[in-house]
Amino acid sequence: MLLYTSPSSQLTTSNPEELLKRYARGERDFRGINLSEEMLSWVDLEGINLSGAQLYVSVLEGVNLTEANLTRANLSWIDLTAATLIKANLTETNLHKADLRGADLSGANLQGSDLSGANLQGADLSGANLSGADLTSAVMSRSFDIGILKLAAL
Repeated sequence: MLLYTSPSSQLTTSNPEELLKRYARGERDFRGINLSEEMLSWVDLEGINLSGAQLYVSVLEGVNLTEANLTRANLSWIDLTAATLIKANLTETNLHKADLRGADLSGANLQGSDLSGANLQGADLSGANLSGADLTSAVMSRSFDIGILKLAAL
């Protein structure tokens, strides 16, 4: 398993428990961490830096990722049901087949992201930047408010 070493603490993180301990101590920089196929639900990770992280096939249901940096992270097949991603940076992030049902992505930057096959039913995309995003085969609610997409930067 790929381990991430923090330049500040020289500790390695390869499991959710260690990440939560370090986050609670005030650390926010977890660039490139590998937490694939892990479960980390209903926790507060506001402002965390997970750029380049590997989180594919993980369960982050209900997680607060407000203003998090997930640039170029691999979140394919992730469960982000009911997650809060307000003003999160998801530029060029792989969200292929991600479950984003009921997620709050308001004001998020999804520029150039791969949302192909993602489930966006009930997701809030108001004010989100979707320019250059791939929404091929993405699933949205039948009653999805097209006005929200108009408010989003396409």
